[in-house]
Amino acid sequence: DVYDSDVDGIVDLGSPDGGLNPYYISGGDNSDAYPLTAPWTGELPLPTNVFVDDGYTSSTPGWDYDHFNTIQNGVDGVAIGGIITVYNGLYGENVLIDKTVQLYGEDRDNTIIDGENLTNTIRITADNVIFTGCKVINGNSVYPNAGIFLDHVEGSIINHNTVSGNNGHGIFDMWGTGNQIFDNILTGNKLTAIRVDGTEAHASIHNNSISDNDDTGIFIYHADTVLIEHNTITGNALYGISPQGFSKNITIRYNTISENMKYGIWVAACPNGCDIHNNTISDNQ
Repeated sequence: DVYDSDVDGIVDLGSPDGGLNPYYISGGDNSDAYPLTAPWTGELPLPTNVFVDDGYTSSTPGWDYDHFNTIQNGVDGVAIGGIITVYNGLYGENVLIDKTVQLYGEDRDNTIIDGENLTNTIRITADNVIFTGCKVINGNSVYPNAGIFLDHVEGSIINHNTVSGNNGHGIFDMWGTGNQIFDNILTGNKLTAIRVDGTEAHASIHNNSISDNDDTGIFIYHADTVLIEHNTITGNALYGISPQGFSKNITIRYNTISENMKYGIWVAACPNGCDIHNNTISDNQ
C-alpha cells in the first residue's frame, strides 16, 4: 500500500493497520525526495506505433500522442524506425517523410492522399522508408514534382500503391540508390509513370501495372544499374520503356508491353550496355 494521509510528502508504506496511519521506515529521515504529489515535468518518448484516421478527434483516446487525423502529424509524431498505420479516408495533404519510418495504408483504393495540385503529394527525403497501401493523387506538374518523389534517398521501398491522376510524374526516383518500386498501379498521370535518374541508381522496378498515362511508362535518364522486369505496360501516350541520357547497365526483361502510342521500347542513349530480352512487345504504334 501507498498512503500519504496528510499530503506532507511522506509516503506511508504498508503500515500494520492497512495504510490508515503513517508508517516510518527505520533508518530514514522521514522525508520523500520524490513525493507522489509533485507534478511530472518530463516529456513522453515518441511512440513506435502511431495511427491515423481522418475521423479521429480530440476525444479519441491517445489523441495527439499516438492517434492523429493527418498523416503529416503521424510522421512527425512517430519515433525513427516506427510504424504509421493509416486507415481509409481522404487526406488532403502534401506529406514530407523526413525520417526512416514504415507507412502502411489500409487499402490502396480507399486510403487516399490528395496533393491538391500544390506540390509533391508524397516527398521522401529519408533513407530506408517503406511506403505502401495508399492511393496517391494530384501531385502537381512543376518539375520535378510527382505523386511520390524520392529525393536523393537510398534503400526505400514503394510498393502496393495506386498512383493516379497526378499532373506531374507518377513516381520519380531522383538520384537515389538501391530503391525498389514494385506492385504498384500507375494510371492517368500526365508525365512519366515511373522515372529514375542518377548515376548510382541501382534501382529495381518490377511487377507494376502501368497504363493510360499521358507520357512514357518507364523513363530512365542518366542512370546506372536499373532492373526493369515483369511489368505490364500498356496504352501510354509515348513509349513503353525508354532509357536515355547515357544510361548504362540497364536490364529490361520479362515485361509485357503493348498498345503504346509510340515504340514499345525506345533506346535513345544507352552506350554502355542495355540488356533487353524475353519481353512480349505487341501492337505499339
